[in-house]
Amino acid sequence: MSAVLVPNFISRGERSQNPNEGTVGAFNVGSLPFGLLDVTPDPKIRKRSVDALILRSAERDGFTPLQARVIAGRMKAEDSGLSVRQRVLPRIADLDSYHQLPDIDIAVDRICTAIQGREVIACVVDHDADGSTAGAVMLASLVDYFGMAQQDVLLFNSHRMKEGYGVSNAVVDRILQHHPLPSLIITGDQGSADHDRITRMREEGIDTVVTDHHEIPARGIPQDAVAVVNPARADSSFADKNVAGCHVAWLVMCAVRAELINRGHLPADAPRLGDLLDWVALGSACDAVSLSKSINNRALIAHGLKVMNARRRPAWEGMAVVLGKKDAYSAPDLAWKIGPRLNARSRLSEAMTGVQFLMSKDYDEAVRLATVLEEDNTTRRGIEKEMTATAMAIAALQASSDSPAIVVCLENGHAGCHGITASRLTEALGRPTMMLSPKEGEMGVFTGSLRTAAGVNIKQAMDQVVEWEPGLLLSHGGHHGAGGLRVQAGNIHLLQELFCEAVLLQVHPSQLHPLIHTDGELDASPSLAMVDELAQLEPYGREFDPPVFHGQFQVLSARVIGADKTHIKLSLKDRYGGVTSAIWFGAIKTSVFRPEPSEADVPVAAGDMVNAAYTLTSNTYRGNTSVDLQIKHARKASTSTS
Repeated sequence: MSAVLVPNFISRGERSQNPNEGTVGAFNVGSLPFGLLDVTPDPKIRKRSVDALILRSAERDGFTPLQARVIAGRMKAEDSGLSVRQRVLPRIADLDSYHQLPDIDIAVDRICTAIQGREVIACVVDHDADGSTAGAVMLASLVDYFGMAQQDVLLFNSHRMKEGYGVSNAVVDRILQHHPLPSLIITGDQGSADHDRITRMREEGIDTVVTDHHEIPARGIPQDAVAVVNPARADSSFADKNVAGCHVAWLVMCAVRAELINRGHLPADAPRLGDLLDWVALGSACDAVSLSKSINNRALIAHGLKVMNARRRPAWEGMAVVLGKKDAYSAPDLAWKIGPRLNARSRLSEAMTGVQFLMSKDYDEAVRLATVLEEDNTTRRGIEKEMTATAMAIAALQASSDSPAIVVCLENGHAGCHGITASRLTEALGRPTMMLSPKEGEMGVFTGSLRTAAGVNIKQAMDQVVEWEPGLLLSHGGHHGAGGLRVQAGNIHLLQELFCEAVLLQVHPSQLHPLIHTDGELDASPSLAMVDELAQLEPYGREFDPPVFHGQFQVLSARVIGADKTHIKLSLKDRYGGVTSAIWFGAIKTSVFRPEPSEADVPVAAGDMVNAAYTLTSNTYRGNTSVDLQIKHARKASTSTS
């Protein structure tokens, strides 16, 4: 894979006065000093601070000391009037009302009119898991619950590489070429920043109802939309700004159901839409919504898992076959197993297969489509591995030069794997990252994905870049944690400079390093009882991270395992005398310079005392279940954990 190196951060005083000066040149990783890029910096291990008020309240609410410590490290005291138990384990009855959403009455009126008038409705959704699940929710609601004819409900989802993000002109072209032409568009997980395309459809006689959750751009909402249902609007009374796009789509469909009953179109006992919450749970988990600030997200994911584990939907039986899964689905399964497979198809080609899988009508179809997604995911992982290895070499050079942000261009990079690769670099280097590669079908244009680190608001940073240099970006969008953009190749150097400056407006350079937050040391040897205690606090996810602990151990044995010989199987003795098995994935580092690991690369050996950060897991083998440690990082005990 050929690569392109963007020069490191240039101070503002050295900046060229010509925004188009400079081109992106070829980069040969072999020309760099050997050893400089072999390794990424060791993460710093920090114990989480705990909120004393939350800690006391959690214990009063009946949580165990271990549970209370975990909760207090993730939640802050607030004046919501809710107890800690209500915040951690909310009920569906605690959900915020859809009546608080902006434009909800206008949206519902237009959708109900279309349903009753037998108009053709097109659901236009994003290509990721949030968009795909939003599409499934809307299709199932309109056809299966509200009785629309299947031929009167269309689904359009964007092609990640060919059409880009949002309701793009290419997507609108496809809509306008369809016969019959829809009279109403309902977007899912997009639309708030698609002013010109919504105007274009309005001029063709097509109304648009936007359902979305992304931040509203500086120019405001699309004025030519009939309604913009988005809790991120400044005039929204919906208090929770952290819900996913599929969640908003589900709320809109719930409101439509109520109005159709009110109009007599549906009977008063028409089925509720709770059985669609498995899709909402999946889309929400994959979109990394907050699970600390939002009781809505916690309630929906927890309830959605119950729906999923009832296994009434063929999709979950089909996915279980592919995953070899016999036990219940958990929150981590949503984000780390099902989500990547659902997204893999859209990363490589079109996203429709993912929606078809979600809506599989029978077991055979579900297994067939799940197998397709699995094959795509295997291909995606191979591409990602190659991209990450090359990108890490470039990124490590930038980090070693104290660049506050990472900007990497790969001439032969795959746009579908930008986001994943950027996340890998962010995790390894502790800096906001921008991954770029040529845009398919647009000569001289690069497309990119961004991921945050150190609390940097990506959307705010990109808005600042555009404020400094209007017209620098052909397009951009996103939210706090992630974003996307298009830029002319000749402007990438300037973009890197301004992005770095925008990052430094938000954080101090001392904050830019990889970091592992832990919940401290355990008060006893790891046990299955602890695993069960912690499982009761699910779901875990963004801002309510899975518990991580640290401690000192004696290494009794260490054995290299795995096809690529980069993982280590360990037996560890803790300070209480307990002996526990552990696995350390990716313990042995490789790079483009040293693709094959050697014995010299093994970081620990039998007899060593190590400080380790780890998570607790259970492992069942031949009918016996035991507690295991999954090592996140370890180093010899002569080095401080801080």
